[in-house]
Amino acid sequence: MIFKDFELKKSASSPYHSQIHDYLLEKINNNELKALQKLPNEEMLSKVFGVSRITIRAALKELELKGEIMRTKGIGTVIKEKNRQSAGNETMHRKNPEYRIVSFMQDRVGQISQEEWKPVLRPANREHKIAYASLAKGYWWYHNLVEQSMVSAAESMGCKAFILNNNLNRETAIENVKIVIELFRKSEIDFFLNAQFYTETNNQISAMLEEARLPSCSVDIAFPNFPYFHVDDYKGNFLAGEWLGNYAVNNRWNISKMRFVYFDQMGTKELSILRRKGAIDGIKSITGIKEGNIDIIKLKLGKLENSRKMMLKWLDRHPDCHNIAIAGSHTYPTLGALYALRKTGRESEAAICGLGGSREELVEICRPESAYKAVASTFPEKYGTIAIPFAVDYLEGLPVPADIKGYTLIITKNNIGRFYPEFSLK
Repeated sequence: MIFKDFELKKSASSPYHSQIHDYLLEKINNNELKALQKLPNEEMLSKVFGVSRITIRAALKELELKGEIMRTKGIGTVIKEKNRQSAGNETMHRKNPEYRIVSFMQDRVGQISQEEWKPVLRPANREHKIAYASLAKGYWWYHNLVEQSMVSAAESMGCKAFILNNNLNRETAIENVKIVIELFRKSEIDFFLNAQFYTETNNQISAMLEEARLPSCSVDIAFPNFPYFHVDDYKGNFLAGEWLGNYAVNNRWNISKMRFVYFDQMGTKELSILRRKGAIDGIKSITGIKEGNIDIIKLKLGKLENSRKMMLKWLDRHPDCHNIAIAGSHTYPTLGALYALRKTGRESEAAICGLGGSREELVEICRPESAYKAVASTFPEKYGTIAIPFAVDYLEGLPVPADIKGYTLIITKNNIGRFYPEFSLK
């Protein structure tokens, strides 16, 4: 556990809750407790620190009043981000001190924070024309849901969405930018939302859009000097790893013998690093699992079958491992791992927390005997409810944030009905 170095001084004049408060505050200030990290619940903390829940509650209340933590019903206690950058943002382009928003968007972009801005699907003042270049239209369920949400949100606000397909291709992405710029010059496009895959083309795309003075926002993969809409890739996998750690502790797994298997399948280096680090940091924050018990399985972009085969090989090499925690960079690797466990009859030896929120994952969560216990859902079906209001607010002269994060939440059998009513468990 991360608090194993705490020693309660029973003879000290300082009250127990103050000792715990000071200890946690030091961990926060030293960045041992990171921004957005979730703390164990009060019951677990009382056991760890050897005090009553009332004492724990008093210590947490002081930290909350100082703005160090957030306590939210249904979520728990989370270290507040404040002015610290999350581990995810540290590796993105915004760490550059020379980072700037293009001059023609500066009067509105970045004038408020995301916390101050609320996306609302309201009637627009006129029919704005918004282009969205999909990362890979029709290639994967995730992108299909994102595209549908963009179209639906635009229609609900009385606007029009134009859809292009970047098709996971550098040249196609550049050509689509040229097409949108030409439409903008003809007043047939007002705003551009662009999701494209290859970071090496981002400087070129940014320069083209800046020269054309086309109001734009990157989606999922950032390009310099423009606003950026994305899910927090570090946070999503941190939550998955953390959930698996809590599952292992609550189910009395032998932590010294458990293994954590992470499937690393991502096309961009930056996102791959963020997601992998998030998952490892998350499970370590609860279990303190050693590096030697962590296995990273690297996969090229491909189909579910690849991860299934790799998991079968892993299971063959570890016949005596009966506590297996599994996470991955997105849906297909973890589903492939599930089918390998099922094929070998070892499903009861594992717990999986996926990333994404596909229908297949949600179905598995509802199955009582499935090893697929949870998913860190990034709600692709809600992308449009954030990105389209952002574009409309900007076009109508309202202040908007420069960095916009989507939703990420752990979905289990206990809360699935609240967020996905069609999967409500009776």
